Amino acid sequence: MKQFSIIIVPLKLFVFILLMAVPSQSFSAGTPSNGKKWKEAENLLVSTKYFDAGKIYKEIYEAEPNHFNCAYKLGYCLLSSEKEQDVQGAIYYLRLASNNVSEKYKNSYSEKKAPVISWYYLGVAYRLSGDYDEAIIAFKEYKTLQTKKEKKYFNSINVDREIQTCKDAQEEIDYRRMSLEKIEIEGVEEGHLRCPVLAEATNRLIFTNGKNNVFPPDINWKASYTDVVELDAVYMAVRDNVGGSFHSPQSIEADLQIKYPHVPVTVTADGSELYLIVDKNDNGDIYMSKFENGKYQPAKKVKKLNTRKWESHATILPDGSRIYFASMRKGGYGGLDIWYSDRDDEGKWKKPVNLGENINTKYNEEMPYIMNHGNALYFSSEGHTNIGGFDVFYSNFDSQSQSWTKAQNLGFPFSTSGNDMGYIVENGKVFAFCPVNDNKRREGVGNCDCISLIRELVPELAEIRGIVTLNPEDAEKLQQVQVRLINSEDKTETARTKVDEDGKYLFENVEQGNYDIAIYINDEYQTSKQIDVLDGDNWNIQLDEIIVTLKDELIAETPEDNIDEKIPAEKPKDNDDKKSIAENLEDNGEKTLQADDIEAVLYIENVFFDFDKSNVKSQYYSNLDELANWLKANPEAELQISGHTDHYGTDEYNMGLSKRRAESVQKYLMNKGVKKSQLVITYHGESQPLTIDVDDDTIRHLNRVVLFEVIKQGNPVLMVKPVIVPEGFEVKRNIVML
Repeated sequence: MKQFSIIIVPLKLFVFILLMAVPSQSFSAGTPSNGKKWKEAENLLVSTKYFDAGKIYKEIYEAEPNHFNCAYKLGYCLLSSEKEQDVQGAIYYLRLASNNVSEKYKNSYSEKKAPVISWYYLGVAYRLSGDYDEAIIAFKEYKTLQTKKEKKYFNSINVDREIQTCKDAQEEIDYRRMSLEKIEIEGVEEGHLRCPVLAEATNRLIFTNGKNNVFPPDINWKASYTDVVELDAVYMAVRDNVGGSFHSPQSIEADLQIKYPHVPVTVTADGSELYLIVDKNDNGDIYMSKFENGKYQPAKKVKKLNTRKWESHATILPDGSRIYFASMRKGGYGGLDIWYSDRDDEGKWKKPVNLGENINTKYNEEMPYIMNHGNALYFSSEGHTNIGGFDVFYSNFDSQSQSWTKAQNLGFPFSTSGNDMGYIVENGKVFAFCPVNDNKRREGVGNCDCISLIRELVPELAEIRGIVTLNPEDAEKLQQVQVRLINSEDKTETARTKVDEDGKYLFENVEQGNYDIAIYINDEYQTSKQIDVLDGDNWNIQLDEIIVTLKDELIAETPEDNIDEKIPAEKPKDNDDKKSIAENLEDNGEKTLQADDIEAVLYIENVFFDFDKSNVKSQYYSNLDELANWLKANPEAELQISGHTDHYGTDEYNMGLSKRRAESVQKYLMNKGVKKSQLVITYHGESQPLTIDVDDDTIRHLNRVVLFEVIKQGNPVLMVKPVIVPEGFEVKRNIVML
């Protein structure tokens, strides 16, 4: 982690909420004038002594309750001090200030109005208190009032990002998961263990001993912590067996011989190589110490991994063959990125490689941790779907595509509205997240207490292999086969892959559960096979061959054919139409019905959304109520719900938005009594538009939709009305029907 001067870099203007409500004091006639007090407080503020400055501003405000500039300064100090927390006090004063701002503000004692930026800090205070609706209102008000001069002066403030962070937080917080994980060391005072790294094969723990290695929960962009804090010494302890207590702690500072501030960050499984981050003259570098002759040797800079920019927290595979680390080097996406380097045949580090856009963003990524099996990466990031500051994310490695999956936010309690960075200790099946941030936003958890990353056990990850075989006459269609892994309980799609030239497929990193292996050809369902991934069972699963017989002859549509034209737009009016529908359903692999069995046809509409919204509009309630009643009357029926967006926004954001749209429709139906097992959720962001990309919203809005598709029919037959795209705006597709 960039524990030192990263906090002073104005990468993003996050301040945080540590100060106390200072009791009022009375002053005699001999006390200084308020003007002199103001100057004294301003000097303290410039020196980042927020606690002391706040006391003086409070005295002035109590004497002059209409001095809203002073109210702003007091609220800012309550937000920025690092001694005690008073977020509600900050909100109180910043709200007073925000309602009395001046666009011609000049910073002086004689200025009684507050600056426009009061709205921004009010939004920060609301965000940190968890009141995201009010935070969004404050941020939007600040954005409205911002002048060109204000934007130029405070160019590190990204108001749109703050607003999005609040929206993400409303989606992500989950209070159900949390338990403490104690790492006990005989002879070390409770609460003094920081920065732990475990050499698992040798039962050796490297850590810092003390309470100095604690950093703010939010970036205080003007404070340099190495100026005021001496970092704790590095220690080593051992244990007799896995699961036992560590003992015999001893300092290894004299062995390391590092005269600059430093912290341990990672160690090989056998303990032979210990890596540290050293802050030499405000520049972080990666150092390494070898374990030889029963002790660690003087640490040396790893030249191949360092640049003139910051290199930060690192994590190494158990065998030492690959190292991941955070760096500000050139060639990244912005700020700190996560990179990796492999060793060559001589054991030297190769040229580092950036992990790519699924991991790195234009913001900062920090404190990577690679799981012992090498297939899962945990890290902290200011980007992605974020609920405030740095959040904790994870990604799995897909061996087939040789890439990392899109980062997923772990949510509360690992991610909070403040900065969340920490060490991960993988200790058998149970492992812990040990924050380095003094974060008071986890109820019942002390400062920097380790918490379990997953409530009970780290899920073992299975590999599922199989092969798909087509009949000889259909062999040429093998490359069109797609295999999908579907959760049997909630019908959500977990993963999808294509087969290779031999029909083989592979799913990696599959957690315990019950799944369906579903075979599709050109997005048309063919067949499926059930598989159970059991706890403690074989985690390398080889499925029997799945033989697919195509349901019908291929019917090629011309490029001009619309994908939805095969669905009738009007209700059938007689038994001939019912017979036609029954035959059509049978042809398309649906539940076979006789014409006499069809009582009627129920038509439903797809659900459209306003721009950047995921809430279901009231105009669709009756439509969805009919759909819910049909699903309840047909408990064996299944429906696919697919979320989509238009092309405005980033791929990452739109993927999340499409998911929220699909889930909002799912939630509506479930609230009406529909079983979750009947609903299959998919989401595609902007990747499957119905129209070409245009700015005309009368066309573009057609892509902001949740589309329905019947997987298993019921009675009456359910038909989905097609989306009619105006001529000339259609996305041309060559569709092959089976």
